Amino acid sequence: MGVQDFSKKGKMNQLIEDIILEMLLTYDKQFYGFLLLRMTRILDERSPYVGMSPTLYTTINNGKPELHYSQTFLEKLLQKERLAVVEHELLHLANGHFKRFEHTSKEEKQIANIACDCAINQHIKDLPLSGVTYEGLNTQLKHLGLGDIERLREAEYYFELLTQSQKKNKLPSCGTLYIDRKLTDLDHSIIEDMVKKASQEAGTIPSPIETYLAKL
Repeated sequence: MGVQDFSKKGKMNQLIEDIILEMLLTYDKQFYGFLLLRMTRILDERSPYVGMSPTLYTTINNGKPELHYSQTFLEKLLQKERLAVVEHELLHLANGHFKRFEHTSKEEKQIANIACDCAINQHIKDLPLSGVTYEGLNTQLKHLGLGDIERLREAEYYFELLTQSQKKNKLPSCGTLYIDRKLTDLDHSIIEDMVKKASQEAGTIPSPIETYLAKL
């Protein structure tokens, strides 16, 4: 199966629409629901990365932010886990991770992704067991002699620690790459405007988004 756009009228995919509805009806998740309503939702059973199974990822095409998702992947999860993995992808987008790490080298892309995952996953409940956690990363870095790492820090903090571990040729083996397209200034402006409008409509703003919006 290839790529199908199910955000267009008459072709709604019930699974992803149920996720949006539940987010809109849940006070502390309304921000994500309003954000999703502004994105094209695309059923995509292909992975953008060689050798990886399809899951979810966000990108932007022709000035329109997109959420690509695999129904096969989502159907294996509990509903609360589906909300969590969608929240994970939206936090990458809404935290400006594309922009904040766009100047990293190809070799640093995986480090940046692990750092971003560690930063945002600490704010998400009910994530499936796979993926980067503070506890897992802390354990691995302690084995490298870096000591305990701090909780609830921004991605740049974890990126610096991971860079130190790479210098010892012992990069922790966790994390998957999110799509690393080079975005234009207009693309970044569209994302930032979308995040601001979703935050104005939502009843509450997730703490990592509130911090990023303050900087904007």
